[in-house]
Amino acid sequence: NLTKPTKLKHLNLNLCVVENVKNGTLQELVAACHSLENLTLCVSDQYCSRLSKFNMIETLCRQNKQTLKVFYFKFFQNYMNSDIAQCIAYSCRELKEVSIIVKPIKESHMKQLKFWWTIFHQMLKNCALRWEVSQMNMLKYLLKNAIS
Repeated sequence: NLTKPTKLKHLNLNLCVVENVKNGTLQELVAACHSLENLTLCVSDQYCSRLSKFNMIETLCRQNKQTLKVFYFKFFQNYMNSDIAQCIAYSCRELKEVSIIVKPIKESHMKQLKFWWTIFHQMLKNCALRWEVSQMNMLKYLLKNAIS
């Protein structure tokens, strides 16, 4: 039972499987993290609802905005919305390295990917950004159309 903030610096939720999300284990862990420097997160509908994942991302960003330096974020195209991008970019201004991995991606999602690219480049100027998308031609499209 985590009732006080932890001094945890690194949290890897990349392959986090929570058998019963309703029991609050993951929420307790997230609520206790206030000094993270490195966060790895994989977002999938398989384990949590989209809303609970967004709330978790928002909580982690808000609580660790002064300390978070590295964010490794893997997600699927149904999470490509502007709210998540803005939450990360506006809250975590101390980030030095961000890795975004999107799989799979369809051409219909290119507008959202372009928005993510733009917001991260505008808000996180001193941050090294690494992008990985599932099809190389989509990355070429992004580079050709997003940078102006």
